[in-house]
Amino acid sequence: MTNDQTAVAPDEFETSLKDKKVLIIGSGEDLDSRRLQKEIDESDRWDLIVRINKMYGRPECVGTRTDVIITRWAQWVGHDSKFFDKGTLDRAQRIIILNQSIGYSEREKLLIASEIGHSHVSAGPQAIAYFINRGCEHIDLIGFGYLNGEFMKEKRYADNSHNYPTRMKDNNDLYDWSKERQWMLNQPEVNFI
Repeated sequence: MTNDQTAVAPDEFETSLKDKKVLIIGSGEDLDSRRLQKEIDESDRWDLIVRINKMYGRPECVGTRTDVIITRWAQWVGHDSKFFDKGTLDRAQRIIILNQSIGYSEREKLLIASEIGHSHVSAGPQAIAYFINRGCEHIDLIGFGYLNGEFMKEKRYADNSHNYPTRMKDNNDLYDWSKERQWMLNQPEVNFI
């Protein structure tokens, strides 16, 4: 018996992802310099808006529309959590919890770790791989500041924003982010806006 909850045939949501255009919103400091609210919330530029871990950025900068939530911990998407409001959780078409392999397979996690060459891969590349593996046509990224060599700014932002359960420490200083950066830059479906 496997604990891999997605080691089954893709469901209707996953098969509907083929040829979709996706915007993935990370946690970089650059989010608050954006003015994309109208485009995110009202336009049809993207079929899906994905948020990683929690609602980062001010609504007037990055909107509120959230179709998919990809997070590390179930506590972050509980109705009593401060990371997403109840309306956002109720409207999300899919919630994927990486650390518990809910909506995301352990096999996929191992494959992306192997491709990147790092045993632990952050939520960003895992989210990107999820949509690539399901045939999405185009993936735009915002809030991935470390891709532009600005990781220290992003790290300060992340340190102030994360609230890890069970007193887990974020060991960003020990992580070779350049491997993730290189992997993302090599994905033909991915565009940084």
